[in-house]
Amino acid sequence: MISVVIPVLNESQTIGSCLSRLSEQIGHHEIVVVDGGSQDSTLDIVRSFPDVKRVCSSVGRGVQMNRGAGIAKGDILLFLHADTYLPPRALNKIESLMEQRGIVAGSFALSFDDSSLLLKLYSLFSRINNTLFTYGDQGLFMARQAFESIGGFR
Repeated sequence: MISVVIPVLNESQTIGSCLSRLSEQIGHHEIVVVDGGSQDSTLDIVRSFPDVKRVCSSVGRGVQMNRGAGIAKGDILLFLHADTYLPPRALNKIESLMEQRGIVAGSFALSFDDSSLLLKLYSLFSRINNTLFTYGDQGLFMARQAFESIGGFR
């Protein structure tokens, strides 16, 4: 099973759409939202998704992601930002890759809705760099065992 961990802090503009799109993903998965002390309606929106686990944490993306991983049940962890949309069937593809090919970790290339030149260049750089390295905390998935062996995020 995949556990999707989403750290949030005042994400009322994006979390609803993120959770709606995740609920459309096929397959057995859980969603864990870790709030770092939102002062807007983020938690109210999250509560409107009854199958989503909610937990509070100290603020800090790494701290929040570690907290979410700690309560997650899946043997695969996927860390997303609240403004992220996955491709269709992404969760199935992750499970298939990790089971059939023995992959330990991976990530998705970034792309942006905004058509600014700077974001287009950043997206291109990200795709090129992802062919060599998996890094960061956005769209990153890994086997729980690997996450635990490296001690989580620091």
